[in-house]
Amino acid sequence: MRLTLKTQLQRRDLLVGTFAKIPSLHTFEALAESDLDVVCIDGEHAPFDRQSVDMAITVLAHGGKPSIVRVPELSTTWTLSALDSGANAIMAPHICNIDDAQRLVRVTTYWAGGRGFAGSTRAADFGKKSIQEHLQASQDNVCRLAMIEDREALENLDDIFSVKEIDAFFVGRVDLTVALGETDIHAVVVEKAIDLILSKATEHQVCIGMFSPSPEDARQLVQRGVSLLLMGSDSAFLTRGASALAEAVRA
Repeated sequence: MRLTLKTQLQRRDLLVGTFAKIPSLHTFEALAESDLDVVCIDGEHAPFDRQSVDMAITVLAHGGKPSIVRVPELSTTWTLSALDSGANAIMAPHICNIDDAQRLVRVTTYWAGGRGFAGSTRAADFGKKSIQEHLQASQDNVCRLAMIEDREALENLDDIFSVKEIDAFFVGRVDLTVALGETDIHAVVVEKAIDLILSKATEHQVCIGMFSPSPEDARQLVQRGVSLLLMGSDSAFLTRGASALAEAVRA
């Protein structure tokens, strides 16, 4: 029996995934057939609407591939529809302080003033689950990923990491680089920030995810304690593969 994404994050199993940028059924069919562990639907930086997010989650689920939805903002408009569609996880951008972290938990959890309940959704098996069954399934399976990508967050890591209902903290490495006034993800100031994040993560015993541009870089991150790696994207695979083919023939 396959472990749930939530269990894998809790165990800090090595997970390798990618960002999906193309809202196409065929793209998600191909990604579902790959050996990737997870796919992150990029609702923040790619042209996804609620219907295309729903399509992507459905195709991945039928292929047995867990889905993470990176929402463009931390609002119920996005989190609720993604979870009702059956997303395994919500990735929320710009978690800068404990209030942001607690809000992520609140809008993704069934309780008074939190996530709105509907029993007719895909997540509720279109009405087949009882209220109690759906509540329990959500509690057992919904994952919350908080993005650390701002200068302010570096000053509040102890508070942010103290919110234990969050399953993983994903370092937005490029956003953090820009936020620190740099253009190189390996700049000294960025590396110091990453060192601080990883040190605090070890102290608080939390799961850390990160973007990595290459297998060599990914191996180094794993040695430093990163267990969730999102690498490349469907659009990058397409353009690089096409370019590599043309270059190989012309050579």
